[in-house]
Amino acid sequence: MLLDFWYSERCTKHTKLIVSVITCAIIYYCSTFEKLSPAFTLFSLAIGVSIHVLRKISIKIATGTPYLTLYKILFAVFSIFTFAILVFLLPTTNKLYTAIQALGFVALGLFVVSIYESRQKRFE
Repeated sequence: MLLDFWYSERCTKHTKLIVSVITCAIIYYCSTFEKLSPAFTLFSLAIGVSIHVLRKISIKIATGTPYLTLYKILFAVFSIFTFAILVFLLPTTNKLYTAIQALGFVALGLFVVSIYESRQKRFE
């Protein structure tokens, strides 16, 4: 899964920066056709942050419990279902461009929170 790579040691800070910049460029390009409203932007960012939080919770669940499989299924369904609802509620004009922006903001919400959490502390 892509999230496994994102949270692994193989995904360096350099790679995360490049992916984040490319995501921002795609969002900017799509916004030249149709801008995503601030409410949808905040909802998209909230979905990204919640994906990160749910992933952290799933890591804390012991691997031997039967709840882990159920939780992973719920995690996948939640992510897809909330994004599908978001796309359904988007305005019909230029829906493709606004859906791409929404997906980009979901990714940015996940990226920013995960990068911030794994940063080195300056003072301890």
